[in-house]
Amino acid sequence: MNHIETISTDSSLGKKERTRLMLLESAASFFEDLGYQGSNMRDIAARAGIKAGSIFYHFKDKEELLFVLLERTITTIVAEQKENLRFADSTRARLRGLVKTEVETFINRSPGVSFHCLFHEWRHLSQPYADQLMILRNAYEKIWLEVLGQCRDEKLLLSSPKITRRLLNGSFTWIRYWYDIEGEMTMDQIIDEAVLFIIGPS
Repeated sequence: MNHIETISTDSSLGKKERTRLMLLESAASFFEDLGYQGSNMRDIAARAGIKAGSIFYHFKDKEELLFVLLERTITTIVAEQKENLRFADSTRARLRGLVKTEVETFINRSPGVSFHCLFHEWRHLSQPYADQLMILRNAYEKIWLEVLGQCRDEKLLLSSPKITRRLLNGSFTWIRYWYDIEGEMTMDQIIDEAVLFIIGPS
């Protein structure tokens, strides 16, 4: 069962909320596969099982749809990030919490959320959408840079925190294309390997 089918049968959601979430999920799928510019509202509505004209009751245009998708994504990720850092008692543990957030987010994408779009499609937003999103995204990235800076201060990391973060962005984006849930490594093992790659053994 795909995300749209799961959402459509979720009795805990009201009809409007359910429809809106199905549209966000459909948009995430199209934007990831075809890009923002290659996607259109008619196809997004059709995949969600919604009449073409009805989509504009929920979102005034494609740009607003992208913004709401990205806002929901960053809000979800920040909440997961905070949870994964809650009991981290060392720099290594904090780094692992950050890695865990991104690896799990890319592999187990929640309905109506797209980390891929957050990093690759946000440039299509105009002001003030872009400004609103960057406030949220910068707060998320600030924690990454703080932890990588601590790694550098403790001589666990030899490279630039900013460059390291950019390289990690690209690496984590692609994990969804090669990770095999039935493969030889579990998700936790992938996370541990990523931490080892970044700062070496403890």
